[in-house]
Amino acid sequence: MHITYERRCIACRQTNLKQNLIRVCRVNGKYIIDDTYKALGRSAYICKKNECLNKVVDKKLLNRAFKTNLEDIYSNLRGCIE
Repeated sequence: MHITYERRCIACRQTNLKQNLIRVCRVNGKYIIDDTYKALGRSAYICKKNECLNKVVDKKLLNRAFKTNLEDIYSNLRGCIE
């Protein structure tokens, strides 16, 4: 039995396979981009599309998802898209 894990993008609200999304995770009070998809902690997912990434950065959607002010993570997100 093969299990597929789907998650919802916080920008476009579309579901997609977990591996096709960028995962931002809170681990021990620090916010990281989790490339392994295995870190424990609260997380939010973003499509690997420029329009979704731009929407997250422009509207500060991660602030809403984590209910805190995150400024440094937005500059790190820009490097995730080719």
